[in-house]
Amino acid sequence: MDENVPLTSEMTPDNNLRLVNIVGSGSIHRELELGALLETLTRESQIESVKRSTSGLVVSFKSIPGKAMIYRSGSYTLMGSKSENGLNSLKDALLRVFNEYDILSDVSSVTFEKSNYVYAIDLNQNIDLNSLDIVLGSEGEYEPEQCSLLMYYPSEVSSTATVSSSGKCVINTPLGEKGAEKLIEELQKNLNTI
Repeated sequence: MDENVPLTSEMTPDNNLRLVNIVGSGSIHRELELGALLETLTRESQIESVKRSTSGLVVSFKSIPGKAMIYRSGSYTLMGSKSENGLNSLKDALLRVFNEYDILSDVSSVTFEKSNYVYAIDLNQNIDLNSLDIVLGSEGEYEPEQCSLLMYYPSEVSSTATVSSSGKCVINTPLGEKGAEKLIEELQKNLNTI
């Protein structure tokens, strides 16, 4: 397909939007001693691995996809789940271990929210990123000498996307599928003006 051909409604890629990651975060509202927690978690049979990072502990469970980052402050971040059920399973497994080892004293004080969804889509067309950057104005950022992707920050949606010249996009949004679809709609309007 010619890279200057705009995306038309007949080419709208409605069915290939894929959820690739959900990020959630929360807190148990209690300071943690990470060294002691590391020793405790390495003995837990449900956990595949526990590693120390510069900011906390990274925990992987044997039967649940994704990872949990645990911080000294008692806050945690869950990533790598490809569904809301998967994210909830990861959270439940982490809290179950915390409860089992008396790390969690009050279940009612635990907070948790889904904070970011990551979607991928192929627009099925080549895109002239220089032209798109001009059309987007302040909503776009393209510096090919630093990165081969265009960053898209639509003012109409609190979401962002990276766009490649091959038409592949990765969308980050706190708004779930509706946010991703709205971003694609705005992007397509701009592509139609090229």
